[in-house]
Amino acid sequence: IISPQFPSTFLSENRKILCLGTASTSLSFDDILSVMNIMENTDISVQEAWIENFLSSLTNHDKLHIVDCYFKTEAYFTLSEGNEVGIMAGLMDWGDSWACVSGECGFFPNNKIDNPQNVNLLLSGELTLSGACVVSRIKQFQVGEQQVQVYEQRNIFEDLNTIKDGNIILDVRAGKINKIISSDSRSKRAASRIEQLISKYENYSVIIEIAFGINMNMQLLPGNKLANEMYGGENGCFHIGIGHSSWSEYHIDFICHNSKCYIGNRLVAG
Repeated sequence: IISPQFPSTFLSENRKILCLGTASTSLSFDDILSVMNIMENTDISVQEAWIENFLSSLTNHDKLHIVDCYFKTEAYFTLSEGNEVGIMAGLMDWGDSWACVSGECGFFPNNKIDNPQNVNLLLSGELTLSGACVVSRIKQFQVGEQQVQVYEQRNIFEDLNTIKDGNIILDVRAGKINKIISSDSRSKRAASRIEQLISKYENYSVIIEIAFGINMNMQLLPGNKLANEMYGGENGCFHIGIGHSSWSEYHIDFICHNSKCYIGNRLVAG
């Protein structure tokens, strides 16, 4: 289904729904054709194999180790009772409803998150942002606000997307961005934008998603495109998300191409 809003009223045990949202990021008709082409070329068996490896790795371990060998950073995520593994990849079950394209697996809070204090994604350490980003609009437009919102979203994306050429190193403590440790000259705009967002809305410092894009049958689409969150590279691609619909205008994903992720001694992504 191609729609500005998610058609939840169609959901039932007799249907499988894959929805391409057209309101969260700007999409042209050519963009829609590109996404449909990715869907047609997606190998579900590759995603199923990745998921099996990921879930079997979790059987005896509750910790994810994230390493950027180039920038010498590492962080740890400890799975707690307040988290769950979310999957929008592989073979859909009846009654499932996924964002399009398929290809995401990761850790999300399973508690009520109308308050950021309820989020309990225990990520700590130094984390390198270097790769790409997606800035998704998650609030409905008010009458007369559309042009302003589109302009703001574009500016946020253009600033944050400078991580494609540079890097930012974050100090993260217990699932919150504590401070920006450093950034190179090519990504200064991204560092400044993160500081602005957190300064204006402290809840943007809360990490609400620790996940992997696992669609290995796609290239990144140019610009700010929702489907890019599912980009999996050659063996899954790590990303984090900030911003939630209960308290934010935007949901922002940072896709970290250089990160390698381990559960125990098993490489699960990167």
